[in-house]
This record gives sequence, C-alpha cells and structure tokens, in this order.
Amino acid sequence: MKCLLVINGLSGNSKKLIQKSVLLDALKERYSIIDTHIINQNDGFYDVRRAVVGYDALAVCGGDGTLNRTLNALRDTEIEFIYFPCGTLNDTARSLKSYEGRKIDVGEFNGRLFSYVSAVGSFTPIGYNSKPEDKRVFKRLCYYVDAFREYKLWHVDAEISTDSFATSGDFTLIMLINSKSCFGFNFNKLYTPTNGKAHLLLIRTPKAPFALVKMFFLFFRAFFIGFKKEVHGKNIIFREVQHANIKLKKPLPFCLDGELEMGKLENDFVIHKNARQIYVVRK
Repeated sequence: MKCLLVINGLSGNSKKLIQKSVLLDALKERYSIIDTHIINQNDGFYDVRRAVVGYDALAVCGGDGTLNRTLNALRDTEIEFIYFPCGTLNDTARSLKSYEGRKIDVGEFNGRLFSYVSAVGSFTPIGYNSKPEDKRVFKRLCYYVDAFREYKLWHVDAEISTDSFATSGDFTLIMLINSKSCFGFNFNKLYTPTNGKAHLLLIRTPKAPFALVKMFFLFFRAFFIGFKKEVHGKNIIFREVQHANIKLKKPLPFCLDGELEMGKLENDFVIHKNARQIYVVRK
C-alpha cells in the first residue's frame, strides 16, 4: 500500500508535527511506502490530483483551506483520504469527533466543494485575507485583530429560496454552515455530519440609529449564545436546508472554508449526503 503525504508548511501548526515526525509514525502502521512532499512559499501551485496517481492513499496535513483544496482535487476519486488538522482553527476537524473513517456530507457552491462553511458579509473576509505568516506567528490572535478591522455593516441585497423556505432583504451576513463551529465559536448545537442537511444563517442589516451597536447584539446572539433549535425571527433566521439559491444584485466575494470564491448574480448551494470518506487523525 502506497501513501502520499502532503504537508502544507504554511499552515499555522505544521512545523510542530513535522519536527515530531508523528505523521509518519501514524501512517507506518497501514502503509508500506510513504512519500512526502512539503509545500512552502516557493512551491507555487501543487497539483494534488496529478500527484496522487499511482498511490492508494493521500494524507494531508494542513488547515481548513488545505482540506477544501484537497476535497476538490479528489472529487470523483476513490482514493483513501487521511487528514491531519494542523491549521490555526481547524473548524472541520473540531466538528468530527470520531477519528474512525466515515463518509461525511460535503457542500457545493456553484460547482466548488466545501467542507464546513460558505459565507458572505460581515467578518467573512477574515477567512481569506489573514496572512499565513501572521497565523503561524500569532495563531488565533491574528483573527481577533482582523475582527476589529472587519467590524462593519454589509448590505447584501439578496433573494433567497431553499427547499424549506424563501425570504429576501438586506443582509449583513449570509452563511451556509455544515459544522458545529466557525472561527472557533461552537454555536451550531444542531450540527449532524451525516444527515444530508446544513443550516442557513441569515442576519439582516440593522438600521440607524446605533446600527453597529445593534449588530453587536445580533452577532452575540448567533455566535456566543448559539442555536439549540431553528429560529425564524425578524432579524435572525437559522434554518435547516439541503438546497439554496441566492440571487444577488451584484457579484460578491464568498468565503469557502477560508478560501476566496467570487460569487455570481445567481448562486446555487447543495449538500451532498455521505459524499466523501475521510479519516481525521489528531496528534
């Protein structure tokens, strides 16, 4: 059995795992041949799909963004996939407590797969704008600093239709979440990794006066208090969905698992039930 081990050397905690050699130790029990490739700043684009040809398994060490790129590279393949989370937050891995191999639900946004979140609006640029070197040095602190910079209202004029409800209006956050956590906040108490559903969180843009103060309380309600049941209120909607169509007045940048993906005037979301088997190994 041959395994290719790819380590994203730009991920927040990759150096610790590389130095301790725990990755190879974990893989030696199952695979007789293990080839290693470390991605660094000078590496440029690394074509995982082409690189795994001839291997029985792919082991990846990185953060949520690395997992996102790997899921897309391995789409429609049957190769074994082992994931060593070593990013700054590892929201996907935090949600998958079982380390046994299992098939998990995978989201799709305009043809691109994502593991745990697709979102546009307030704070979402933090995911794709934070610099790798800052995350390696300052860890979670760099996200908190960026949060102050991104504390601003968005006006996402959208028409939203799903398999369970429809709505429209001006939103400061639109988030499709297939995880119990995002940015380290364990707010989704309803998360189930294999039911073929995700949750759509909508927060309407507060109006003056004191719009930013109102925004604070709305986000506090959503992310600090969290959701133990579905909500369909005046300012916050949190509903289970399998499909969603979002029509925008203009294209806007979306955050997919910490990666930038430009949205369109019409955007389609779908959750694929039990789409990919993944072995999550924490060390």
